[in-house]
Amino acid sequence: METRLVCLLDRARAMCKTDAELAERLGVPSTHPAQWRNGSKRMTAQTVGLLADFVGIPPDDARRMALQAVVEGVRDPAKQSRLRKLLLGFTNALRRRSSDLEDTRPGVGH
Repeated sequence: METRLVCLLDRARAMCKTDAELAERLGVPSTHPAQWRNGSKRMTAQTVGLLADFVGIPPDDARRMALQAVVEGVRDPAKQSRLRKLLLGFTNALRRRSSDLEDTRPGVGH
């Protein structure tokens, strides 16, 4: 598992008494945290997002981590590269759109 995700999992685990409690809070089987750690199971983008939210990572960073988990789940390097470019373009467009909507000046972004 990628170092960032291990750190995320460790931070979340430190906030709980056991892996079973962490799994319960995330709504996954109690065996999943150990399987994520030992690499026998991959975290889904949803789980990464839930973990990030649980430990208080800002929403933009949590989304970025979840999207990275999606990209890393693709085994074929060429497809992974295309997906990474697509998602990067998509997130950049969302970021631009979001900042346009936040501008409250009359006639701007509306």
